[in-house]
Amino acid sequence: MNIRAIVFFAFATSISSLLGQVPTGPEISWQECYGGSAEEFYADATIDIDENILSVIVSYSFDYEYFGSWLILSDADFNEIWRKEIAADCIGSTVREIALLSNNTILVFGNTGGCSDSIGEADFGVFCYNLEGELVWERSYGSSQWDVSHTLLPTSDGGFLVGGSTRGFDGDLYMPAWNDLFYDDALIMKMDSMGEVEWVDIVGGTFPDLILSNFLEIAPDQYMVMIVSSSSDYDLSGSGMDDLKKYLIRIYDKDGDVLKENIISAEDNLIDKQCSLQLLSDGNVLLAGSGTSEAEINPTYPEHDGYEGALAIINEDLELIDLHLYGGTGNDYFWDIIPSSLGGYYCLGSSSSNDGDLPGNYGGLDNWILHFDEAYNLIWSKNLGSAGTDVFTNKAGQLIEKDNMLYVFNQVSAQAGIPTGNLTCGDPSTNKVDAWLVALDLTTVGVENEPQHTPIQLYPNPVTNTLTIQLIHQIPLPVTYTIANTTGKTIETGELINPITQLNMGNNAPGVYLFSVLINDRTYSELFIKE
Repeated sequence: MNIRAIVFFAFATSISSLLGQVPTGPEISWQECYGGSAEEFYADATIDIDENILSVIVSYSFDYEYFGSWLILSDADFNEIWRKEIAADCIGSTVREIALLSNNTILVFGNTGGCSDSIGEADFGVFCYNLEGELVWERSYGSSQWDVSHTLLPTSDGGFLVGGSTRGFDGDLYMPAWNDLFYDDALIMKMDSMGEVEWVDIVGGTFPDLILSNFLEIAPDQYMVMIVSSSSDYDLSGSGMDDLKKYLIRIYDKDGDVLKENIISAEDNLIDKQCSLQLLSDGNVLLAGSGTSEAEINPTYPEHDGYEGALAIINEDLELIDLHLYGGTGNDYFWDIIPSSLGGYYCLGSSSSNDGDLPGNYGGLDNWILHFDEAYNLIWSKNLGSAGTDVFTNKAGQLIEKDNMLYVFNQVSAQAGIPTGNLTCGDPSTNKVDAWLVALDLTTVGVENEPQHTPIQLYPNPVTNTLTIQLIHQIPLPVTYTIANTTGKTIETGELINPITQLNMGNNAPGVYLFSVLINDRTYSELFIKE
């Protein structure tokens, strides 16, 4: 295990045991549940130009008002202004994403089935509404087979991109001649502002190939996407990873030409789960997804285990250059990431861990919310859920930050009874899985949740014999220090009487230690490793 991974684990465990548990972030201000006898979930949410909230609830309950998807506009206090059923003349719809276009219309993208003009079992459906909830236009696209929606991106030219997967080779979708022999292929379509198709690209090989990221416009008229694949032929040939799952990273121009591409493993560091992309100021891309605790880059195993939430850095050559892992001894995932007005990022995921970077677990997969600073240090970590399994991994929710509140749009299981965990709404006698909206009050994040700006520096780290302690601010001397091991046992205590002090560590056993100083009734700590 490398030094960075050891330090990360020791921070997550030793700080938790010696200075308190993982900071749990903001308090719940209020919550609401919506649903019927089967499954309901929030598919997406966003803010319109008037600071109102647009959201989509998908319902699988036949006793619900409508079997399909609702587009809902609410005011700043979440009072409903209007709601519209999507594809009302069809058997059903499952909306995936919503977005605002530059002309202040609302774009809705998902799947429809059983419509009068349906081409196959499941088609792509695109619907455009104005801010009064009136349908402006609608389009459907697809093949005679199964076409699955995934992501939507308004583009700077006034049009939009949609992405998903297809099993077909007819209808609206032009396929390569070999495509009808295979199963699922990734599909990218570019539309103009009225939904007319400008170009289509089908990407894949013999085995399933799926879009699992959002589209990211990295420059005007340049669009990045990640396709996860098990194929090693056709578009995925020549990677040298014939037996591995892999990510094909592509950048398209506005005409659908591939400007750049690269293939990276989806087994060694990242794994083949849904992920979210954010453009960084240095031109690199931040990916929030999932990795393995036994990653080649900064592993967290054996202290952590299974899958981990992952923040990865992709450079301009589309190479994976850095990886940060978070989680515990269960399976943990990241689905979405948004910038924070307080600096850094908020991340939405799910977790089955109750240790490591998790303050606990209520049962199964909980909703998991985190705040990171700009250097990807964990500021706070909060799990939301009931005693049941609350997150279904192919239906990630959405975060919105607004007016000192962080809103979590997702789902929760009510089967285990109410109250349980964080859940206080819903009816366990009738509901199975509800759409769940939780409002977190960011003003309740206390000083203990802020990252420590420690006034001490330790070097060299790792240390063999002599450890140097430097106080980097003007601090009244003397100050008391302690050294503890990872079990919390104090092995040395003393006073620092000079700004720079050297301590002999030669007799200490190899391992990770926590060095702490007490300054003005506040404890500051740094970790070091004795080789």
